[in-house]
Amino acid sequence: MKNLFLSSMFLLAAALMIGCNSNDEKTDTIEPPVNKTLAVTELNVTDCLNRTRTDETEQESFYVKLQAEGILKAEHKNLQTNCGYERMQIGAKQSGDTIIIKEDVYIVASADCICSRNVSFKVSDIQKKKYFVKLCPSEIDNSTSETFSSMPRIFTIDLENSDEVTVTW
Repeated sequence: MKNLFLSSMFLLAAALMIGCNSNDEKTDTIEPPVNKTLAVTELNVTDCLNRTRTDETEQESFYVKLQAEGILKAEHKNLQTNCGYERMQIGAKQSGDTIIIKEDVYIVASADCICSRNVSFKVSDIQKKKYFVKLCPSEIDNSTSETFSSMPRIFTIDLENSDEVTVTW
């Protein structure tokens, strides 16, 4: 019985090997995910739109428009910052189908008020496809060197179906 089983397995394996033609093999290759730093240009930040001691400000939104040659124009409306705002720095990278945008707000010293600002910038080397976006805001206090990071906002932009997308929260 054991010999019959082994013989059957050998014949089956031989039949499978003989039946394979090298032309039948799949020639598609699996490409590794893209991991690259993206260039951020034309950063513009408005002055304080309003000052308040609460977070009762206009609704935040993130708007993107895919322009010619893979340039993504982005606008973060009503970004809440500390009134001690000094400057802002944006960094972006792509990891597979995810675009990670880091918004670093530098403050001179923490003030007891909140300021809404509009931020716009451009990101290069973006393809017309669907992406997950991870927006990571943080505040860096230059007087104490402390960094305060907010929860990242994660959303989808489908640039295959539309060149313009707005997300509101």
